[in-house]
Amino acid sequence: MPRCDDRISEADWKGLLKYWRSPEFEARSSTAKENRAKSTVPHTAGSKSHARVTQEMADELGYAPRRDEVFIRTHTLKKGPNKGQHVPEAAPIISELIRAANVHPDWKEKSLKEGDLFARVVGMKEPRGRVRVLGLGPTPQDVGTPDTRGKVSTRVLVEMVARREAEHRMSTLEEQMQQMQQQMNKMQEIMAASQGGHNLEAPSSQHGSNSRQNSIDEIDGEDGDEEDGEDDNVQRRKFVANPRNCSTQQDESLIGMDVLLYAWTGPETPVAKATVLSVDPDTTVGGEPLGPGTYEVIVNVAIKRDTILPYQYEDLLYIRDAVTRSIAWPSSKMKPYKPAVSGSSRH
Repeated sequence: MPRCDDRISEADWKGLLKYWRSPEFEARSSTAKENRAKSTVPHTAGSKSHARVTQEMADELGYAPRRDEVFIRTHTLKKGPNKGQHVPEAAPIISELIRAANVHPDWKEKSLKEGDLFARVVGMKEPRGRVRVLGLGPTPQDVGTPDTRGKVSTRVLVEMVARREAEHRMSTLEEQMQQMQQQMNKMQEIMAASQGGHNLEAPSSQHGSNSRQNSIDEIDGEDGDEEDGEDDNVQRRKFVANPRNCSTQQDESLIGMDVLLYAWTGPETPVAKATVLSVDPDTTVGGEPLGPGTYEVIVNVAIKRDTILPYQYEDLLYIRDAVTRSIAWPSSKMKPYKPAVSGSSRH
């Protein structure tokens, strides 16, 4: 086959021919033909990408065209006896776009995130992995369309979770302080009532004075015993609680740590890379508290994409669905992840 363009070198041309005739290209070509046949609304852009058409329109109009404008341009016939007419399959959509632009001129000012005119007419939901009229490359998560969940960096998520847990601990401490204050007020009332009753019965004699002093000493001794007993009780509670506190502090040190998630059934195989968000058993994930032995993590990278999640969620089934999402994972099935150190770094 002779070269069709002198700008292509002989070596590059032979490489292209070899690739075009390879089984891999034939398979891709067949798949592309099948997908193209499934298209219900064909466009007239030919081999031009929608991104290129958009750029040409921007150069022509002096501003970035809206999606509805690009859709009309790429679905209008450019040659033949029907030049200037719309593709029959796209004609109803184009008519509705034009009508909506006239009836709701404010829709033309809406961004993709707010739901532009095209989305309000054709539908808000975008196909998985791409955005209509924008061509290949941008995804709904990249542009932030209304029906998608915006991406939040792992650092921000960790800070949010840490702040939430700090607020929870502060609230718990305030409740404990209020309870202690109420107990102290009760003890002061009892002591005041006891001392007041003895003062009324106090005789004027020295013996009576000594007896009163002895009674007060006894009361003070009893109160002291109560206080000592209370102190002992507090110390005992602290002593009992200390091991759990130490364990909690040790677990909380894992927050923000990068870990490898391992398969929860079968061989011990790493299935994803993640970051620990919470170790609190009371943290709610997917409508259920974590419980003991389970951590909340955010999945950063899916390694075994078809791994089924250990817990059920409404819109998540496989580990690939949970990327950039927070899920629960058994703590026994995760290990700290440390990136490999290069040889130069070791030296």
